[in-house]
Amino acid sequence: NILLLLDGKDKIYKINKSFAGYLGYFEQDLIGRDAETIFGNNLDEFKFNTSGNKRIENLGIRMLKKNDVKVTFSFTGSAIKSESRGVKGLVGVLKKTGKNDAEKRYP
Repeated sequence: NILLLLDGKDKIYKINKSFAGYLGYFEQDLIGRDAETIFGNNLDEFKFNTSGNKRIENLGIRMLKKNDVKVTFSFTGSAIKSESRGVKGLVGVLKKTGKNDAEKRYP
């Protein structure tokens, strides 16, 4: 399960313990850090792909683990939105997809 909230400046405001741990972090390591820490250069793509949907089913999301290994998840759930600032977080379930994704590193 995932709970991820961003503040108005795309800093991580809240992340659940199990998801942070899977990415190689403790919760407190990520609070206040830029969302790019876990989205890499995919933050804008994520926000675009979730901006028009109320319920999201099987959306591919690429993220970075602490060791810069990228992983791809299938997300099912809902985006948390702010009227003035668009997508501010996620609540739902992530499932790791693809065997080779964990072997690819960002340049």
